[in-house]
Amino acid sequence: MNPFKRRVFGVRLFEVAAFACVLALAFGVYLAKTNAGRERARIANIDRQIAEEQRKTKLLRAEVAHLEQPERLGRLSNAHLGLQPADGTREALPETLPEIARPAEKKPRPAPSNLLPKPEPVPVPEPAPETPAVEKPTR
Repeated sequence: MNPFKRRVFGVRLFEVAAFACVLALAFGVYLAKTNAGRERARIANIDRQIAEEQRKTKLLRAEVAHLEQPERLGRLSNAHLGLQPADGTREALPETLPEIARPAEKKPRPAPSNLLPKPEPVPVPEPAPETPAVEKPTR
């Protein structure tokens, strides 16, 4: 018998199969759209996080630029540490660099005594008490 002409409950078998396929496709489209909506929301959330992190990075870079200003560092070093800028007489010329870089010959210094551990006194044993010598009787 031809499957296109066979009837089940008064409806052709081909029509039942086609209706089942349409339902399956509709359900597949529904699932795909639902998953796409979830992904879209997830992507939007990640984009917001990226924008927030970029904003924080921009603020931190501005703060670092403020904290590293040479004038500010000079004022702080002068106020808190008593440091002054180096004067021009402390600058080295390129011709004098080999002399500065050459290590000075120094004799090795002994280690400071306050860094060495103090030796502990060694206990001296007391001499044994003398016992009188006992002479053996001779015969």
